[in-house]
Amino acid sequence: MDTPTPTNSAIANPATFHPALAASEWIELKEARGQTVNLHRIGTPHHLIQQPTLIERIHARRAEIGIAGPTPLIA
Repeated sequence: MDTPTPTNSAIANPATFHPALAASEWIELKEARGQTVNLHRIGTPHHLIQQPTLIERIHARRAEIGIAGPTPLIA
């Protein structure tokens, strides 16, 4: 079985890679294989979703469990 290849292989060349080009080539490859693409079912790419940093998650967890300050070294 021959796998269709995109006409402009931006995915294989890091110098010309762009996410929008990768998406259009992915759609082109899917359609060449006879598979449908429903863009309304595809969510926001994970690299575009704002995630809290590690320190923000730590501070939020400390506030959630009620830790107000640092743990004393001598009790």
